[in-house]
Parts: sequence; structure tokens; C-alpha cells
Amino acid sequence: MKKLLVLFLMLTILSTILIACDSTTTPDVPSDTEAPTAAPTDDPSEAPTEAPTEAPTEAPTEAPTEAPTEEPTEPETQPTAEITDGMMLYYEDFSSYGEIDNLNDTLTELGWVIQTVADDYAYSDWTADLAIKDGALLVTNYRPEEGFKGKDSYALMLTEEYMEAINKYGDYTLQYDVTYFDASNYKRYICLLTDYYGDTYNSYHFRIGGYANNQGHVYGKWATYDVKDIAQDLACNLTENDPAVGTTIAKKLLNIDTPIKDDSAIDNFRNVTVTIRIQHDYDLGNIIYMKTADMPEFVCVSMPRGDSTGTVEWDNVVGVGGLAFKVGAAINGTMDNIALWAGLGEMPEDTTVTYSPVN
Repeated sequence: MKKLLVLFLMLTILSTILIACDSTTTPDVPSDTEAPTAAPTDDPSEAPTEAPTEAPTEAPTEAPTEAPTEEPTEPETQPTAEITDGMMLYYEDFSSYGEIDNLNDTLTELGWVIQTVADDYAYSDWTADLAIKDGALLVTNYRPEEGFKGKDSYALMLTEEYMEAINKYGDYTLQYDVTYFDASNYKRYICLLTDYYGDTYNSYHFRIGGYANNQGHVYGKWATYDVKDIAQDLACNLTENDPAVGTTIAKKLLNIDTPIKDDSAIDNFRNVTVTIRIQHDYDLGNIIYMKTADMPEFVCVSMPRGDSTGTVEWDNVVGVGGLAFKVGAAINGTMDNIALWAGLGEMPEDTTVTYSPVN
């Protein structure tokens, strides 16, 4: 009995030891609470694949909804040609060059370009000599001692590009002084041409004998802008004083009654300085005024007329081309004080050129 009790006690103790050993093993962990299999890394080499849920989904409501209504002002890169009446557009009194005694240097200083038959459709090629002497342009196209009689000669003074805005403005006034010394006959002249485009231009050519023509030259033909009519007495091409149609320029300026019909008339305006004013009226035509140095006021010597033969041709020629200088064949003389201004008013007292063409 004691042996069985002892055995029972021994079995009880052994069982207690075995249970104590089992209590030290790790219990099972449910799958939804398992720890991560790898620790997070500190390498930010990849951005998140989704945007944070708190990021704004709309643009801010205070942002401007329209672009500015005005473009920013940019500085001008070239001069403008804002023409107004009285603006001086070109002026040349030949006083700033000193004495120049040859053609090439004169043309270079003035910036004028000789016109040719082949390249510019001029009526004839250049033959005249030009120089600057005593503050004026000296023209020599007649040397009788050498038997030389020059032909019509043309030089471009102001290009079509220079005149573009002026032509669009329409009304301008051209003025210059001219003095004749000698010529091969009483019909010779020195003048300026408006609306010059090679074989088309408008011309007022005042002849040494004391009469003139206010005409358009259109592809080799002449169209006259005024009309012989005593009611106006404003036809510049009269060669004698006729009570039925009017008086000559020689009569109006120098009170000469003798008809202008032969070379004795060369003496009428030899060494007489006259000022010629051409009012370029875009709608009407070239209106011509003249005076001598002794006359206090200009006298109108030619007025375009709607019933003249040249009315249609004015519309065909006006508003195109540049300004040109012409020597009307064999004649010597000077030209001075060339002025071009906007509008049909009096010449500005200030001759500073304020016009800048847009190139």
C-alpha cells in the first residue's frame, strides 16, 4: 500500500513537470495580425502611385479667369511719318557743302541718282555738269565755244519710298529758285518733276524766253493741265499777250509786251532769279505761282482746269513716284533753296526737316 502511494505521488510530480515545460512554447498568432515580413526602407526612389486623398481636386477659385485686355506697349524701332500741314519734308539750300567743282562729288553729297534710258526709262541719258558754287547748284549743259549742246538730263532726288507717305497725304508744296545764264534757244529750262516714275511724271517747265508748260508726261506724250481763257488768264504757255486769251509770264513778272517767238527772247529772263512755287493739289492738279526777287507777292500763272486735255492724265500719274531734277537740254544756270512742305499754305519759317520716312 505504501509502495502504491509512493508510485502515485511520483507520477503526480512527473505530470506537473511536463505541464510546466509546455507552458514556455509560443502560442499561435491569428493571420490578420501577423507582423510585416520585411522592415520598411528609407530609400525614396519611387514616388507614390496614387495622389494623397486630401489633395485639392479643383483649381483655386481666386485665379484670374481672363487674359489682360491690353497688350504691353513696345518701344518703336523705326521713325514714323506723321505728316501734318506745314511740316517741312525736304529742304536743300546747298550752303553746307562748301565749293564742289565736279559732277560725281556733287551727286554724292546730295544723294541724287542719275537716270538712264536703259535702266530708268529716262527720255535721254545724262549730259550735264553739276557743281556747288556760292551756296547754289551750278548747272552747265551748254558750251557754245566747244560746240556742245547737252540733252535732257534727269536725276532722282527723292525716291518713291521717301515720297510714299507724302503721296498718300496728297497735298504738298514744292518751291525753288532758278536763274538762267545762257541757252541754245529761248525754249530751254531747268526744273523739278513731281510724281516721277521714269517715263511718267508731272512737270512745270519755265523757259528762259518767258513762257512755260504745266503738263503731265505719260509714256512719251504730253497732256496740258491749264486752258487759254481770258476769264482766268492763267494759261502759262501763252507766247504773246492776247486780249482774247490772256498775258504771258514775261508780261506778268517783267511787264514785257514783246511776243516770245524767236531766240531774241533769251534775254527776257537771262540773269533774272525767279521763285517758282508748285502747289500739288491732289484732287485738282499742280497750281503754279511765280515771283521775282523784286516782287513782294507771288502771282498765279497756271491753274488746272477740268475742261483741259490733261485732266484724265493727272489721275493716271498723280500719287506715284518720287521727286526728280531735270535739265531741259542746252542751258546753263543755277538752282537754289529747294523746299518741300506738307499742305498748300505758306512756306514754314523754320526750314528744319522733321519728316522721317518709314522704311
